Amino acid sequence: MKQLLLFFSLILFISCGRNDLSHEEAARLLKSKTGFPRNIDYEIYRGEPRYARRLIQAGLEREGFVKIQKDYEKNNDSRPIIHFTDKAKPYLLFVAPDNLEYFTFDIQKVKLAEEQFQKVNKVTVFADVATVEYTTIYKNLTPFAILIGLKENKKITNKAIFMLTGDGWVLQEK
Repeated sequence: MKQLLLFFSLILFISCGRNDLSHEEAARLLKSKTGFPRNIDYEIYRGEPRYARRLIQAGLEREGFVKIQKDYEKNNDSRPIIHFTDKAKPYLLFVAPDNLEYFTFDIQKVKLAEEQFQKVNKVTVFADVATVEYTTIYKNLTPFAILIGLKENKKITNKAIFMLTGDGWVLQEK
């Protein structure tokens, strides 16, 4: 009986000394640390025929967002076969000039949608660690969203881990 009383006393002591993470605080921290709303992007290798085929199949050439060069020699031609038109410019994302990979392989990032924070669903705290389950939603889809089948208002359930430090709750990097 003494052991049971000691056990419950210990549980009560731990739970009273714990700093809970509220739904509101978790939402505030998630929004500030993860950059919501954030762009969902897609990389298009401009010299790759498989990307050209995908753009054609998605109807993006027919709709005037890209022009595909059909007369190329795969092994001898290093020029891009995918060209973005003025109609596509609002959806092209800037790549920093010091990122050599994007320039070496002639990669263009395109915006697919915006991922927006919706709500915190559940907060589970154990000692100094909190697991937060939250929902985001895809909004403002671009014509390029068809490339990966994104749907407007699609909800995504995510998880984040927070650690309690001397400065309060801190989001752990993935």
